[in-house]
Amino acid sequence: MKFLNTFLLFAVGLALGQAQPAYREALWKEVAEAEKKGRPKTAAAKLQTIYDSALKAGKHAEAIKALAKRITHEGAVQGSKPEEKITRLQDELGKVPAEAKPLLETVLGHWYWQYFRQNRYRFMQRTATAEPLGEDFTTWDLPRLYREIDLHFTNALADGRLKTIPTRDFADLLTKPTLPENYRPTLYDFIAHEALAFYTSGEFAAAKPEDAFEIKATDPVLDSLDKFLAWNPQTTDTASPHLKAVKLFQDVLRFHRTDSVSAARVDADIARLLFGKNSAVGEGARDRFIESIRDVAENEPGQLSAWARFHWATALNEKGELVEARRVAIVGRDQFKDSRGGKRCHNLIAQIEAKTIDVTTESVWAQPGAELSVRYRNITEAHFRLVKADWTAARKKQFRVSSSAQRRALLQKTPVKTWQHSLTPTADYKQRAEVFDTPHDVAPGFYYLISSPRADFSDQNNRIHYTPVWISNLSLVLRSRANQLEGFVLEANSGEPISGANVSLWIGNRPENSRERKTATDEQGFFNFSKGPREYYGDVLVRNGKRRVGTTSRNGFWGGQLPEEREEQQIIFFTDRAIYRPGQSIQFKGVAVKWHHRKNEYDII
Repeated sequence: MKFLNTFLLFAVGLALGQAQPAYREALWKEVAEAEKKGRPKTAAAKLQTIYDSALKAGKHAEAIKALAKRITHEGAVQGSKPEEKITRLQDELGKVPAEAKPLLETVLGHWYWQYFRQNRYRFMQRTATAEPLGEDFTTWDLPRLYREIDLHFTNALADGRLKTIPTRDFADLLTKPTLPENYRPTLYDFIAHEALAFYTSGEFAAAKPEDAFEIKATDPVLDSLDKFLAWNPQTTDTASPHLKAVKLFQDVLRFHRTDSVSAARVDADIARLLFGKNSAVGEGARDRFIESIRDVAENEPGQLSAWARFHWATALNEKGELVEARRVAIVGRDQFKDSRGGKRCHNLIAQIEAKTIDVTTESVWAQPGAELSVRYRNITEAHFRLVKADWTAARKKQFRVSSSAQRRALLQKTPVKTWQHSLTPTADYKQRAEVFDTPHDVAPGFYYLISSPRADFSDQNNRIHYTPVWISNLSLVLRSRANQLEGFVLEANSGEPISGANVSLWIGNRPENSRERKTATDEQGFFNFSKGPREYYGDVLVRNGKRRVGTTSRNGFWGGQLPEEREEQQIIFFTDRAIYRPGQSIQFKGVAVKWHHRKNEYDII
């Protein structure tokens, strides 16, 4: 269960858990009609009526839904500024009954959090100041905004009555549950998990103080439930989001420790272990997580065992123990295949068992010596076809085979060469690489190398790769510098330069707009073209008698200017560390240097 989208936070189309009088139900329909017609002012007025009526009738969930939607629509009339929406909701906080405040505090905390996410770059660029900050939260620094969000979640959870209020009583305010209701049985559980999402998000790491609280891999956060509940972390950083998460997890788990139905406790315990794994520093965190999550999975008889097994298997997969990860996930899938954990286990098994092949090779096969590198997993054969292709047509498509029509056309061509290689089985499900020689009995020219794990090259449930290659005893070397494109044409096997080779260049940022330019190599096999500073992409084709060679990908060429030949100076600073916390002293030193490239002069000033 979670809050709906911030800007349409409480949608009207949800099934209501609290009965509504007929006239309020009619008003909700009128609100929906006004929204459909794009009339936010009309919708806001009707929502005010609903709010007043629901509040008077003690229907707090319905009232808060109407209030939040009304503020959103009033904001749309004012120009849809998120900061105005937050200010309006803050003003309403002192007006609502005490029973409604915890949820309103939670909504307000979410809106502040959402505002940070939308303006993250601004807060990250601000430094903390010793001056008191005003009421305008748009000017706050990161620590001040964190304290405000923390305050609202803390205030929401301070109401002890929340643990006695069933979540279903506030169904107006929640989306249709994606989890069973007994995972979040009370309003306290719902708000606590919303607050935990904030404290464990890590989004306010940049606001850490110098004495920041850190969870170590050896701490009880990754221990058994009993040891975790007995843990009393000691730190001077009492505002730490990690510390607050630890304390809140402990409170939630104590609350449900003796429940006759274990779902809420086990779900929170799994979340606690995941938090520990993701936030603990030092070696061994993943191994301790695996040990603890295994105990949860093996001792929980219900469907949450599949959820625990998914995270257990995921950690094993990350560790590289794919065989064991698959075994663990299969048990979770087979025991509770329709549960959240069972479905995730199914997906993880499919990921581990997935057949993959990736073929890389040199762009020009000069005989002998060219090689194929095959990286693969879960296949035992690699099949290959060489298909003759038109280089000019391929150039216009940037050598990509992206459309189904292109793929079909290449697969329907009669290959000039077919072959296959047997591959060593990957019983450990890990990727393996093998290298093979390319065929020696193929005529020179431009081809597509088509590779497939299956002999029939079917495009159904198959991974097919298309790689453009030249077979030629010519070698083309390119470089770009300033507004020049330069290169050499050489004999591939001996490196001898080829003079008089015809070189064509098509240059332009779009292949369809590029123009052909021609030149020839000199006695050193050298050629060059001038180009504009904004001409970044191009293709080259070389003709030498009947021999051909060219590029096989869209080449990027630097378009800058050569630097002016003059003396230059620079100061290079070194600091004693890469990152600092607020208040730490920065130690640095600098080296001043000067140089003149043309005169080959380099000195320390």
